[in-house]
Amino acid sequence: MANFVKEGNKVIVLLAPGENETASKSLIGEVEKSAGNSGQVLLVSSSELHDRKFDSSSMDIILSGYTSSYVHSEDLLKESFRILKPEGILAMRELSDSKGDFNNQILKVMLQGFLLQEKEPKAVEPQSYEIIAEKPDYEIGSSVKISFKKPATNVWKLDADEEEDLIDEDNLLDESDILKPQAASLKVCSTTGKRKACKDCSCGLAEELKGEAAVKEQPKSSCGSCYLGDAFRCASCPYLGMPAFKPGEKIVLPDAQLSADT
Repeated sequence: MANFVKEGNKVIVLLAPGENETASKSLIGEVEKSAGNSGQVLLVSSSELHDRKFDSSSMDIILSGYTSSYVHSEDLLKESFRILKPEGILAMRELSDSKGDFNNQILKVMLQGFLLQEKEPKAVEPQSYEIIAEKPDYEIGSSVKISFKKPATNVWKLDADEEEDLIDEDNLLDESDILKPQAASLKVCSTTGKRKACKDCSCGLAEELKGEAAVKEQPKSSCGSCYLGDAFRCASCPYLGMPAFKPGEKIVLPDAQLSADT
């Protein structure tokens, strides 16, 4: 664990609750040697860390549970995160009865904001695991200004030095595309918004559409002489019994002829 400590580092060595300071003498000596004369090493009981009220972001390293592993509480992890400088290291030995309990403790460490240096912490004793966690490179309460400006619209840019095969705009449309539509075909129902009459049509669109349908449904002559009258019509002529008419003329029968004889 002393390999985490560098010359000039400020280090806290945490003891397990109720642990005797005598057991940590060799550990303290090793850490002090790595920190050098310009460094600082403090021995603190884990139960007293919060009461010592260390300044925020004041320590480089916290070593915990290296003489006697124990379960680190959420409050202890939170206070350790506050005390450490950005990129500071929390090296700890966690006591765990089972793999499941240990995984839950790993989750607690991450939820406090720490980053794990190793995805699979190593077992150092039958019920003890070493966890190396790092505080991210930012201060508590730091913020970043977010810009709400709309990004610039992407614009196609063509290199002036390159020749591009461009489509002739005149070839994109034919004569039918530029014909002006008839006014009658533009008439739509004010209710449906389409060229389809509503149920209670009163604007005349229904009658207009019926007239168009009648023209479309008008039978065609096979001999071409039906318009001359019955004298020139065959027995199966669709115009049989109708008056003579001009070629192409719309046939309209009088109301009397459409009524049944009484």
